[in-house]
Amino acid sequence: MMFAAPPEQSLEWSDEGVEGAFRFMKRLWKAVHAHVGTGPPRALDPDALDDTQRNLRRLAHQTLAKVTDDMGRRRTFNTAIAAVMELLNAIGRFDDAS
Repeated sequence: MMFAAPPEQSLEWSDEGVEGAFRFMKRLWKAVHAHVGTGPPRALDPDALDDTQRNLRRLAHQTLAKVTDDMGRRRTFNTAIAAVMELLNAIGRFDDAS
C-alpha cells in the first residue's frame, strides 16, 4: 500500500496492486536469501572493479542514500520502495557471478 500512494493521499484499492506488491516482496526476499546463502563476502577492492561493477555499486549507494532520506526525513515511502525496485531490477540485469 505504501508504494501505491503517499500516506496523505487517497488510494484506489485493487487486487492487482496487492498481487504486484506481493510479487515484488517475494522477488526481493528470494534475492536477499540467495545473497545471504552464498556466505560472507570477501574483502572488496574498489580499484579492481570494472565499469559495470562500479556502476552497480554506485547505484546501490545512491539507493541507500535515497531510501534513508525518503524514509527518515521526507516520509515518502512510495519513492523509497520505487528506488529499491529499480535497484533490484539493475541487480537482476547484472550478469556477473563475482
